[in-house]
Amino acid sequence: HLATFSHLVRISKPARLFELSPPLDWGQLGPLTQTTEAQLLMLTPYFLGHKLGREQTMGKFLAQSVVQHLRWCPYCLAEQGYYKLPWSFLHIPGCPQHGIIFLDVCPHCQQKISLKPSLLALDSCPHCDAELRQSTVRLLTEDELQTCQVYWDDLVYLLTPQDWQVNPTAQVAAAMRQRLGYIRRSRNLNAQQL
Repeated sequence: HLATFSHLVRISKPARLFELSPPLDWGQLGPLTQTTEAQLLMLTPYFLGHKLGREQTMGKFLAQSVVQHLRWCPYCLAEQGYYKLPWSFLHIPGCPQHGIIFLDVCPHCQQKISLKPSLLALDSCPHCDAELRQSTVRLLTEDELQTCQVYWDDLVYLLTPQDWQVNPTAQVAAAMRQRLGYIRRSRNLNAQQL
């Protein structure tokens, strides 16, 4: 149950874990799971917002781009046992790995599943307790699959932290490399002369 989980990891506002912006306080989640803050931020669209300069306004910025209820690939859920952040983005219609359209209602009771659950059971419907991994699926067309793969790859890149986002000295080093390279080329020097 979410209340028990939040008590164990000492998170004061557990509902913030399901919002678009990272929670203000991760509590003891990092130390208890031996996870860095950067790894925890990867569970959110933080790095997408950071790349676009929207860290503080992620909710408003993504409001029209993300789902309001859970979507999932039953095959990924069966194989890996967790939800993937890209499933939340509306422009991706399905799973490129399995070539199927995402499910967005329980296949048994036809209810939508909230993004903010009170129970942390990932593989069963909170309304009827039916298995979400065992569902009838519809295949993506070949064109949909190709488009889906392109969108998926782009989104994964945007959601994944780059070295300059988690290591500020890497950003300085990259900028210096770029500037020194420009100076070297503009003065027609080799590296040793520079």
